[in-house]
Amino acid sequence: MKTALILTLLSLSLTAQARVEGHDIGIGGDVVSCFSPEDPALRLKTEALDVSEARDVRGIRLDLGGAELSLERKVSLAISRLRPLNPSRAARYERFFAAFRQEAAFVRGKVLSDIPDSDELFLERNCRKEQIIIQKDPKFDQDPRYVIDADLWAAISDDDRAALILHELIWREMRVAGAVNSVPVRYFNSLIFGDRLKSLSSRDYIELARKIGLPDYDAHGLNLSFCRGQNADPCARRVTPEFAANGEVSEAFVTPAAPAWDKDQPLQSVPWNGQDIAVAGEIRFHPDSEGRAVLKKITTARQHRFTVGDLTVHHVLGQAVRFHANGRLQSLNANQVTAASPRWETSCRGMLTFHENGATKRCLLAKAARFVGPDHDVVAQGPVGLDPQGRLNFASRIVSGHVTFQGEKRRVSLYHLSENGAVRVILRDEKVTLTLWGESFETRDADIQLEAAGQIRHVRSRSPFALKWRKLSSQPLSVTAVAFSTEKPGMVSLRLAAPARLPSSLGLDMNYQKDAEVLIDDGGRVTECRHATMGRNWQNVCPAD
Repeated sequence: MKTALILTLLSLSLTAQARVEGHDIGIGGDVVSCFSPEDPALRLKTEALDVSEARDVRGIRLDLGGAELSLERKVSLAISRLRPLNPSRAARYERFFAAFRQEAAFVRGKVLSDIPDSDELFLERNCRKEQIIIQKDPKFDQDPRYVIDADLWAAISDDDRAALILHELIWREMRVAGAVNSVPVRYFNSLIFGDRLKSLSSRDYIELARKIGLPDYDAHGLNLSFCRGQNADPCARRVTPEFAANGEVSEAFVTPAAPAWDKDQPLQSVPWNGQDIAVAGEIRFHPDSEGRAVLKKITTARQHRFTVGDLTVHHVLGQAVRFHANGRLQSLNANQVTAASPRWETSCRGMLTFHENGATKRCLLAKAARFVGPDHDVVAQGPVGLDPQGRLNFASRIVSGHVTFQGEKRRVSLYHLSENGAVRVILRDEKVTLTLWGESFETRDADIQLEAAGQIRHVRSRSPFALKWRKLSSQPLSVTAVAFSTEKPGMVSLRLAAPARLPSSLGLDMNYQKDAEVLIDDGGRVTECRHATMGRNWQNVCPAD
């Protein structure tokens, strides 16, 4: 057993070494010839290795129709069995087969060199393996792709010839995909000529193709690839598709145009909104209510223009495009957006997102634009957000205008109205009076977020403001920020603008430095703190002045 293993490894090593050094000896197809024990020169039978192995090892018998079918019809019958599960592979093999006769050279009175790529388990007694076909990519114009031993070819039946032709068609793509011997080629061949594929589901077939080492497969009307690599080694990395609960492919990679294993593979496209979008690379699908697949994410292979409402979006080549489950556009990277509606006074660029109803959700403005609504009249630059009705709900670079905040018009540099009704503004040269814990305080140029009901979520200011909380201190505290903690629910954090002495959860009053951030419980006690010099981790004790 060890000897056999060593010989197998040596065979693979020699084959790989020959390719690396540029001495490509090709790939081959074999027959098994059996001779009379009494007269070794008397040939009793010759058949394809694929056929004898399938029968003797796996119990699969060749089934390519009766003797009345011609060789061409037998091969076509076999290829047709792929079409329901893998139509692109069936079309590929049909193209390979259509050129087979023209690409083949039959030689008589010659013994072909043995290609050590079969790795069969055994041969019958008084039988030997013979090379009947050698396949190599043509190097010069007059070179054949297939060199065939005409004497052996005349000694076998059309069934065996059909099996050998199928063997070469399969080997042709699998060799480029990285196969190092013909074992998986012969196994896949036996499933085809033995008519064993018809019992497989789409998912079963894809799993089989992955296990065998085929380079690609079909799903959702696309040819999808297991291979992610470079031209020198196109299958250097193999990827496994993801499946949805209904057994359909949900995440995969689209085979690019002219992959190494099929130079005639065309660029593929998916239909969307009356357009054909050229795709390659990652693709994802939403399963819909009827179990069908709806596009979730694609990677474009060409630049396209997408029309969404009153916008025409010029998409950046090779970038991801995402879709909502209802099929509408969700996001894409744009190098230009033009508008057919006067509502838009500018164009967008960069990442552009849309609501499920098709309305624009986020846009990076190419130049300043004015937005007018019930609670705002602003000129904004940079990123902006809109609600499903087209009203401004986010702008991070407001250059002029106002928003209505706490019943008054305020000049702001940022405005954000969340879906839950919470509002955040950053005041610009504005003073505002807020109420917290029943006490009023005044702040200027602050970053303020209020809940929908008006309660303060946070206040952050570049200038210190005086904050009173009698549970905590009898004197106003000078702070630059107050926030209801999201890290520690029920707690309030303060950033001190000056040193302060505060009660702690340890039962002692303790001194806290300027710029310390303290976390306070509902009893008015400091439970934890952190400081710029301590990093962002909460501590039980902070350094005191």
